[in-house]
Amino acid sequence: MLQTAYEGYEPGFARSRAGTPHRLQYLGQVTWRLDVQEMDGTWRVVEDEMSLNRLTAWGREQRAAGEQKLVRALGIRVSGSKAYRIKALRSEAREIAWGTYDIEEGGIGTSFIDRVTYSVWADLDQDGLIEIWGDRWSFGIGGTERFIGGSGMETVESVRDFVEQELCQTNCVDVAAVGALLNLSKKCK
Repeated sequence: MLQTAYEGYEPGFARSRAGTPHRLQYLGQVTWRLDVQEMDGTWRVVEDEMSLNRLTAWGREQRAAGEQKLVRALGIRVSGSKAYRIKALRSEAREIAWGTYDIEEGGIGTSFIDRVTYSVWADLDQDGLIEIWGDRWSFGIGGTERFIGGSGMETVESVRDFVEQELCQTNCVDVAAVGALLNLSKKCK
C-alpha cells in the first residue's frame, strides 16, 4: 500500500444504487483514476488518468443513469466553474495565478491577435510538497491545453520563481494562497 505523509491522496469511496463499491483516487495535477470493485473483491480500473472535464462528463453520464448519490458521494460536481469543480474534489487546491495575454497568429496578410486565458493552480503532492499545474485556453490553441507542471516545491519563493519563469511575467503569483497551502502542508505532517 502507498504510504503518504499527506493524506489528501487517500481515495474516496461510494456505492452505486446496486451496492457496487466505487473508488476515486486522486493522482495529482487534476487527474483521477476510477475503480469498481468486482464480486471477488478485486478492483477493476474503469478509467485511468481522468481529467477534470472527463470526470465531470462521467458524473453527468451517471447522473443521467440515476446515480446522483454516487456522483455526489464521490465529490464530483457536474456543473459550475472549473474552480468550483476542482475545489469540490480537492479543497486544498489554490488558484495562484491567472490572467490573459495576446499573441499574434497567422502570416503576412492573414495575421490576427489571439487572446489566451490562463490559470495556474497549486496543490499538495503525496509527500505534502507543492505541485503546480497550469492550463490555458484560446481559439488559436483550439481549446484548453496543459502548459506547465512541476512538483516537489517547498517554499513560496520556489513556487513564485517557477511560475514567473514559465509565464515570463513577474509579480503574478498570489503568494498568500501559496503560503496558506504551505501552512496546511505543515499541519498534515
